Amino acid sequence: MDITLSQCFIAVDDHDEALAFYRDASASTSGTTSVSRGCAG
Repeated sequence: MDITLSQCFIAVDDHDEALAFYRDASASTSGTTSVSRGCAG
């Protein structure tokens, strides 16, 4: 069974740590990093 999420909201306590995690995860899957605080795209 495969599950695909197109959007997912996650509550976080430390926004800087969450942003760092997202940058690392997106860079490892796409090869680029284009994430800034408050805007992913």
